[in-house]
Amino acid sequence: MATEGWHYQLNGQVKGPYSEDQFRALCEARSIHGGTMIWRPGMADWQPLGQVDSPFRALLGQPQVMPGYAPPMARPGPGLVAQGPAQDVTNASLWSLYWGALTQRYVGFSGRASRKEYWSYILFFYLFLLGLLIVTFLIDIGIDKNLRNGPIVSIIVGLLYFVAHFLPGLALMIRRLHDIGMSGWFVLLMFIPYIGGIVMLVFALIPGQVQDNEHGPAPR
Repeated sequence: MATEGWHYQLNGQVKGPYSEDQFRALCEARSIHGGTMIWRPGMADWQPLGQVDSPFRALLGQPQVMPGYAPPMARPGPGLVAQGPAQDVTNASLWSLYWGALTQRYVGFSGRASRKEYWSYILFFYLFLLGLLIVTFLIDIGIDKNLRNGPIVSIIVGLLYFVAHFLPGLALMIRRLHDIGMSGWFVLLMFIPYIGGIVMLVFALIPGQVQDNEHGPAPR
């Protein structure tokens, strides 16, 4: 097997090769960090990711070298395949998955998203929307209990809320499609009236592929 691409070490094993988009997804999911030993063709030896001049350093924050890492291993050769999860969501709370999708992966269109991550986002999205509508409606009633001009505050706040959540929601749906092995372009189906919403709901309910695919390692 060709060794072109990015590789990293985990628990004494070599993972890879990964494309640049797949490796970026690993960084965004915090599956690798500044102290992770990496290598790609052209590098003299394994080095900590935080010390390598690469397009991924900006995703890591403050570079760090974790103490106690294993000595550099031999370069990967035939028989070493890409493996390892991109994101461990087994013990992650629903809130942390929602907040991560809204902050760290706000426009993260690459990589994969498990059903747990997707539905955590949907849960809190509608809970907060319901709370906002109740509060803003009470404000509208306080301003004009007859609502002669309509629920103006509710409409404005609701529109701002949807605008703020549009990009992270779109990115999450694309990553959910990636998780089931489909192209992110299928997200355009959601804009088909009536049918599109049903189709996207079905896609969101399909279990993700348990193996790595072209979009990255499988979330656990």
